Amino acid sequence: MSDSDKTAVAAHLYVTMRRVANRVIDVEWMSKNEEYAKAILSLARQQGAEDLTHYADLYEGLMFGGGGTAATAVAAAPVAVTPKPMAPEPPPKPRYEEPTDDDDGGGSPPPSRYVGSLR
Repeated sequence: MSDSDKTAVAAHLYVTMRRVANRVIDVEWMSKNEEYAKAILSLARQQGAEDLTHYADLYEGLMFGGGGTAATAVAAAPVAVTPKPMAPEPPPKPRYEEPTDDDDGGGSPPPSRYVGSLR
């Protein structure tokens, strides 16, 4: 059980917790503090998601010497990816065209020029 194995499984737990439960955990602290890790594993199991339970069991096995490595965890982990619907393309922005002297009656300058004094 190395810290890198625990960190790898904790990273998968982080991503799944964020996706399923909209919760953010501290991956590095989880690999260093056993009490925090137990609290996070309990929280993950309370969510009722199969992915979270799988990663919680795997992390607990690594933490208490159950066996397994991060490589087998990643290979055995079922990851369900649902494609997000694409947003409709926004309508094109209208192009601004400078009015000509004929358009505004010929008496006023085009709006792109500054006319007047500073205030």
